Amino acid sequence: MKMKTIFTTLLLSVSLITNGIAQQISSDAYNHTEIHEDFSQEGKIFPVINTTENQFIIDNGDYFLSRNNMDSQYIINCNNSSFSDFILKTSIRIGPSNNKNASIGIILKAQIKGDGAIIFEINKKGEYRIKQLLDNTYKTLSGLRKNEGWVKSKIINGVDEHNAIEIRTENNHYDVYINNDYLTTFFNPDYRSGSCGLIISPETKARIAYYHLNTQRESTTLTATNTSHITSNTNTKTEELDRKIATLETNNAKLNSLCNEQKENQRLELKSLKEKNNEQEKEIASLNRKITDFKNNNLKVNETENTDETIIQTNTKLKKAKQEISILRDIKNRQDGIVNDLNSQLSLLKAKQLDLRSVVQALNKKTSSLETTNIELKELFILKDFESNGIKPSDLIKNTNAYSTPKNLEGNNIIYAVQFGVFMQVQSFSTLKVLDEVWYEKTEHGTYVYLSGQFKNPKEATAHKNKVAALGYPNSFVVTLTK
Repeated sequence: MKMKTIFTTLLLSVSLITNGIAQQISSDAYNHTEIHEDFSQEGKIFPVINTTENQFIIDNGDYFLSRNNMDSQYIINCNNSSFSDFILKTSIRIGPSNNKNASIGIILKAQIKGDGAIIFEINKKGEYRIKQLLDNTYKTLSGLRKNEGWVKSKIINGVDEHNAIEIRTENNHYDVYINNDYLTTFFNPDYRSGSCGLIISPETKARIAYYHLNTQRESTTLTATNTSHITSNTNTKTEELDRKIATLETNNAKLNSLCNEQKENQRLELKSLKEKNNEQEKEIASLNRKITDFKNNNLKVNETENTDETIIQTNTKLKKAKQEISILRDIKNRQDGIVNDLNSQLSLLKAKQLDLRSVVQALNKKTSSLETTNIELKELFILKDFESNGIKPSDLIKNTNAYSTPKNLEGNNIIYAVQFGVFMQVQSFSTLKVLDEVWYEKTEHGTYVYLSGQFKNPKEATAHKNKVAALGYPNSFVVTLTK
């Protein structure tokens, strides 16, 4: 029965593949570039959005999409004109996220009023889906209703892996290729032309490496004589036949490749079934051995004792052994499920850890920059304060230690002294170049004004100033002080 089902499935698959190949579209004539976005810099095709719900930015040569809303999907329309027959190529990588059903799709032939479009999607489970937008509702064009149109495919890569997608459309026929392998063909007559774009599901992250769209170039009309016209018709028919032959050869090669692929898949499936059958046979043989052992033990008991009690005990042990085997199988299945869940959680935690590291590095860099700026501003404010009070920063010497006590002139209310510097801290006497009678006064700004000597008249003070200048303080000057 199983082999019959497999054979029926294989015939159906070959039938679908053949129908798809009959509709395959040649890419030779589609050499006119309409959209060529490699996301090396911010372009005009796709918008850059940075809100709480959407973060769509250019990042390391990719269009990075982060849909943070947990309830609804989001459509991104290209800023382009309407297209009819074209070839669209792009590369999509779905990132890790908490959404188990995370998906991203390509919008084809979207109508101006937003009431119609064709959508091709892939998800992180290695599945694809084709659906149609009709007046704010979706109609699935692929798969089964119970699976919401999703179809599993071995050629679709999983999470955090690139998927190169190529969609060719001509006369409302659509051929889909993924990772350079033919996937499927479908037909929808509802839209002759429309714009393109992207659609992202809730709570989903993705990266788009490139987005290219090509159309056919316009044919050139030539004027010729009747002879030239005949020759041109002949050449046209010959070229048309050559194209048909080339298309048939290409389709034949692809059919052979797909048939070989189906054969290989069938071989692998048969191999897997054989392996499972061998395992089951081993398990059956093991159970048969146990049953034989129990029977032999039962015979021995009958030969030695031949009592009903011994037979009952043996049968009880047999039932118990079968129950233990069943329990062990259930435990193993549960453990396998737990291990798979833990591996999935570990992958998500690693991805979050990488994101947090990036955030911490950015914050550390910003903090370092702010600290540097703060130091520079602090120094600038101190220098500005000195300048506003007539203090030269070159006169500041940062040293600390003891100081000398000035002599006290008796009977004088006005004295004259020589000011030779302003300092941020109290100075050591050893740093003042052997000046006599050094003393200081602390200002309201927290600085220290250093002076030398106390004199009754300006003449004596001036003479002392010249002495101080000769000792290495050329900016010294005489000040008048009132006691």
